[in-house]
Amino acid sequence: MLVSAALKARNFGGASQIEVSKVDINSTGGAFRKCGVEWTPQYAELCRTMATGEMVIIRAHDRLFDHECHFLFIISQHLPVFLHNVATPKILSLYSASLLGCDGKTPPTELMVRAVIAYLRKSNPGLDAIYDPGHCPDVTLSATLSSAFGEKAGIFEHQLDAYHRFAVPISFDDYMAGFSKKRRYNLKRQSRLLEERFSETLQMSVIENAAQMHMVDAAVSKFKSPEEQDEARKYAVACINSGLMKSFLLHAGIQCVAFALGISAGEYINIHSTSYDPEFAALSPGMELWLRIVRYASEQGGYRQINLGFGDPGRATASLNVVEPRNSVIYPLYRLSNSWKLIAVTCALKVRSALRKRKRRSATEAPQPDAVPGES
Repeated sequence: MLVSAALKARNFGGASQIEVSKVDINSTGGAFRKCGVEWTPQYAELCRTMATGEMVIIRAHDRLFDHECHFLFIISQHLPVFLHNVATPKILSLYSASLLGCDGKTPPTELMVRAVIAYLRKSNPGLDAIYDPGHCPDVTLSATLSSAFGEKAGIFEHQLDAYHRFAVPISFDDYMAGFSKKRRYNLKRQSRLLEERFSETLQMSVIENAAQMHMVDAAVSKFKSPEEQDEARKYAVACINSGLMKSFLLHAGIQCVAFALGISAGEYINIHSTSYDPEFAALSPGMELWLRIVRYASEQGGYRQINLGFGDPGRATASLNVVEPRNSVIYPLYRLSNSWKLIAVTCALKVRSALRKRKRRSATEAPQPDAVPGES
C-alpha cells in the first residue's frame, strides 16, 4: 500500500475537538524557555534548516480535556537529504517541517499530532515531509509522531547514530570528583598554563541576546570557514529572535579562545557546535570551556541536562557524557506532483541502508588473523 493511502486511512484531519493555530513566536519563546522541553538533538542537521527556514510555533488545544501543547517546527523549502555525508542534488531536496520539540505539562496525544500535521499540510500546500531529526522510540514525542503516521511509514535518514547527553551535577565539585586524582591535577595544570598565556584574565561570557551579537561575530569570523560564516550568523540571529540563544565564549579581552554555539529551553542546554583556537590545542581550550559550562549550569540551578548531539562515541565519551542510539526519520507526505521525488529519496536511503548492513555483516564474518607464534 502506498504511504499516501495509509495517511488517508488514518484521517490526519484529527477531530473537531482539537483546535490548531499558529502562534507569534516572539510571544511564545519565553514560554518554551520556562517549560521542561527537550529539543531534538541533531543540531548540526538543524542548523541548515534554521539558517534557511522559518521557525514556527503551532498551538494545539484539546477542548474536550482542556489539554494544550505548543509544537516548534522549522519550515524549510529545500532540506537536503544526506547519503554518506554528501547532500543529494537540490532537485531531490525536500520542502519539510522539522520538529524540534513540544512543550506542555503532559505529552501530546496522537489526535493532537494528527491535527497539527493536517494544519501544516493545509498552510503549506507544497509540503513534502515531516522530519524528526532526533528520533528515539523511548521519547514520547517521537513515539506519538510515529504512531500518528502508522507503522513503517517513516524513512530512516540516519540509523542508530550515537547521541550524547550529559546530566548536570548537583555541584561542580561533585563532577570533578568523578575524575581520577591524576586527571584532576592535569586539568588544573592545563587551566593554569592557559591563563598564563594571556595578559588579560581568561573568562567565559554567556551570550543570550542581540546586544551580544558582536561576540558571535568575533567567534564566527575566527573559527568558521568563509563558507560556514553566513550560515552560522543566520542560525545565531534565528536563536536570538526566538529567545532561545544560549552560547558560550571563552576569551581573554577581545581574543577568542573557544566558542560553543547553542540554545536552551527549560531544564536543557543544547550545544550545536564547538570551536577552539588550534594555537592553544596542547592546553585543551575546548575542555576548559566545557568545565566552565558545567560549572555555570550547576551553579545557576534549574538545568538538568546538556545535550551534545550526534558524534563519534570514542573521544567524546571519555570523561563526560552518556551515549544512546537515536535515529533521524523522514515521514513522506505523498502527492501526485511529488511522488517521483519521494520515491527516489526512499530508494536511495534504502539502498544506503542495505549497503551499510552488508558492510557490517562482512566485517563480522571476516576471518580472524592467525595467532602470532609463541603467543598463548
